[in-house]
Amino acid sequence: MREEGFLHLNSGAFGLRPLQKEDASLLLRWLCDPRVLEYWEGKSFVFTPQIIQAHFFEPEENLRRCVLEYESLPVGYLQVCCLDREKLEEYQYAPPAGALTFGLDLFLGEPRYWGKRLGRAFLSLVLSYLCGKEKAYAVVVDPHADNLRAIACYEACGFQKRKLLRAHELHDGQWKDCWLMEYRKNSRVEKA
Repeated sequence: MREEGFLHLNSGAFGLRPLQKEDASLLLRWLCDPRVLEYWEGKSFVFTPQIIQAHFFEPEENLRRCVLEYESLPVGYLQVCCLDREKLEEYQYAPPAGALTFGLDLFLGEPRYWGKRLGRAFLSLVLSYLCGKEKAYAVVVDPHADNLRAIACYEACGFQKRKLLRAHELHDGQWKDCWLMEYRKNSRVEKA
């Protein structure tokens, strides 16, 4: 998977840049906010500087970690990877042989920007890159079934619910259902 280009995407006020060591304190601040933790690890999860280092800065094959920037200010986090056979089997998702499928996760860490459609703009930027430069067959996400705000954002960008993954993710000590949602290049449906 190529690294050049993706980690430095820009479109107007929206941009992505590589996660850097100096961002550790920013991630810690965001991930100490219970409103962010509600869907990212869980409200009872306690992030420490050591956990931030282990979760976000240890090298992981094919994983690209980025900071989302709005008007040059860091507002969130995104990670994307090309899914391997094991992850595709976990999802029971079978793209055509040789087709690249990417998975992504993101959050806006600054609640003052929630509800302003920034997530849609960041997703559009990333989806355009992955389906264009990277020749992705599909991009998939697996939000919690009760995360209606994220699901609405994904649907507005053209993602479609493909399968309910029952008891898919352990979150705050409980197994949560998640939706496997898929985006394909020609599935974009912009909603107001």
